[in-house]
Amino acid sequence: MRCLIVGLLSCLLLAGHLAARADEGFFSTAPRLNPDVERNYYWKPVASFLLPSFDQWVERQWGPAAVYAGVAATGVGVAANAAPAIDQDAYRHKDLEDYDDAERRYAYGLQLYTFAGELSAFHSFRTAVKTRQSDGQFSFLRKDETSGDLLLAPFDFSQLSHPTTYAPLLALTVVGVVDLSQGHKRRAFNASDAAFTGGVSYNAGVGEEAFFRGYLMPVLREGTGSDLAANVITAVIFGLGHISSSNPYPVFQGLFGFYLGALTQGDDWSLRQAVFLHAWWDVLAIGFSVAGRKEGYVPLPGIVMQF
Repeated sequence: MRCLIVGLLSCLLLAGHLAARADEGFFSTAPRLNPDVERNYYWKPVASFLLPSFDQWVERQWGPAAVYAGVAATGVGVAANAAPAIDQDAYRHKDLEDYDDAERRYAYGLQLYTFAGELSAFHSFRTAVKTRQSDGQFSFLRKDETSGDLLLAPFDFSQLSHPTTYAPLLALTVVGVVDLSQGHKRRAFNASDAAFTGGVSYNAGVGEEAFFRGYLMPVLREGTGSDLAANVITAVIFGLGHISSSNPYPVFQGLFGFYLGALTQGDDWSLRQAVFLHAWWDVLAIGFSVAGRKEGYVPLPGIVMQF
């Protein structure tokens, strides 16, 4: 099963690489099918979220289509492989940091599929924007960001020069270190913990920002004409998306979503700072929670949806 998944993903990535147009960039959002026709920015992105790569195949954007389809297929394969070892009832009532190895693989597989859908929806939306800006729509989106830009954003450490980025991360680090110093670790933080923490945090930081601040918030801004209204509504939906049995009232996630929206709007609607902060916040929050879990311990608030 694993060899089949790896082989499928490798073939799709190779096909995408060979098909990409070098002059446009691999993740170009340029419309290729009837480029003068305005694109729908509601149902196509939603369809692409549910069926990753849908609109990219329609638009003949072969490279991105292959990548999103490959990542989604890999996620399905990983989750399906782990599912027989999962007690679904126990799994639904666990916190992220308490998952065993099979539950981690299952959750990560589901997240990979969602991650591919989030990027595909964002890509579809930015393609639609290019067909509508000549008519004055979405004029506030002046930066032509692509999925490729977002995928690299967590490694843009120049973002740490901004107090709006380093202050929250520093505060979380202090809280985590103090908490660890007050009790015994559950066990040593190992390579499996690091891989799970890094993978889940990266997917959440890139994918959730692509969908919520990269797609939903601009659509609401265009519809309401208000930055504040768009941010508030997006933050509420973002918070609701983080409801789980262990977190029935995700107030913190909603407030943090509003903060990420304010960063995005203040940075001329660029997602780079929000993606960087979201990803590294989760690295710290999940990492400290996994390393310091003990009886009575309250996990540090991650900004990742549980699957």
